[in-house]
Amino acid sequence: MLPLLTLLSCLTSPKDYKDLRELALDHDQDGHVSADYPEEGGDDCDDDRPETFPGAPEGCDGLDNDCDGTIDEAVTELLGVYHDRDRDSYGGEAVAACPLPEDVSGTPGDCDDNNGAINPLATDVVGDGRDQNCDGLDGTDGDGDGSASVETGGTDCDDMNVTAYTGAAEVCYDLVDNDCDATIDEGDHAACIGEGMLRISEFMTNSIIPNPQGEWIEITNTSPHPLVLSTLSVGLEFSGYPLPSIEIESDTILQSGDRFILCYNRDYHTTNCDLQYGDGQDYPSSETSVPNLSATKGLIQLSATLNGASSNIDTVFYWLSASDVWPPAPEGSDDAHSFELAFSDGVPADGKESGDWCRNTTDIYLTITEDGVDYFEYGTPGAPNTCTKE
Repeated sequence: MLPLLTLLSCLTSPKDYKDLRELALDHDQDGHVSADYPEEGGDDCDDDRPETFPGAPEGCDGLDNDCDGTIDEAVTELLGVYHDRDRDSYGGEAVAACPLPEDVSGTPGDCDDNNGAINPLATDVVGDGRDQNCDGLDGTDGDGDGSASVETGGTDCDDMNVTAYTGAAEVCYDLVDNDCDATIDEGDHAACIGEGMLRISEFMTNSIIPNPQGEWIEITNTSPHPLVLSTLSVGLEFSGYPLPSIEIESDTILQSGDRFILCYNRDYHTTNCDLQYGDGQDYPSSETSVPNLSATKGLIQLSATLNGASSNIDTVFYWLSASDVWPPAPEGSDDAHSFELAFSDGVPADGKESGDWCRNTTDIYLTITEDGVDYFEYGTPGAPNTCTKE
């Protein structure tokens, strides 16, 4: 080759000659002269492969990459190469040394590399005691929270939500049954519904309908969160005698600013009653105790119960005696007027004194005609209160 280069030096320019000489000495341009030219310090044992030269990292490729005369020595860890003995395209045990076996994969995760039906993409057969899809469970864990779905024999009630599984901490206001106990937002260690988050915002006592059939209570969500009313109870007391509480058992979701109506008899409130609490009885007697509001004085208490413990949310005391109606209805009116809690710029009044309530709304929600005479019920059940505290 060098005599040829000497001849070419006579036929080419000095620059071209230099380029041709460098290419001849280091054909693969890896910075190492070919071992064919020891007089030029050549040490590249394979001048056609740029990855082969003294000091190059040894690879598991059947070649002497570092030109030390030994093939594939000292390769003890092959990152990203796995045995795929069952040829399902998923690798099991990592390949630890050369030479490479015939069946390998660059995708790990096969928990049984001797069975082609078991790999991360397989469908788990529920109840057979085997983990076909290699997620560590006998069942399918779609959200990766470590619990198999109830549909595949597990206990995860929402396998598309990583925060929901048996034993998870309940997260308030997410409207998810996080701990899979069939109750939403009941809270963990403390109730999700705290004091003042729900308010007794309006109620009707002496209706134009025979008492107590026309009574109702409105509850407003004054918090910024959606609230689940499944742990809620409403306690009533008339003339100092407590009556059985009204329990709200269904998972009723009350959005922020929305209202929930409890009525004694739904027949009289077909469009404004979310829960009927009466049973058709009239006033309480010695044989029966029916919650009612039509008494000389009373108490309405809103509370939440968690693990048997009750926490107060809102309480209203009121008086209806002839000498002290709290607050009074418009003078001379034969109609019925609800008690409306005052709001100011969307913020409810405290509700603990007569001045926090009104009975003078001009909104009519019910009309009854008897002997040609119309009788009206004034109130805003299910709608924003018109009462404003002065």
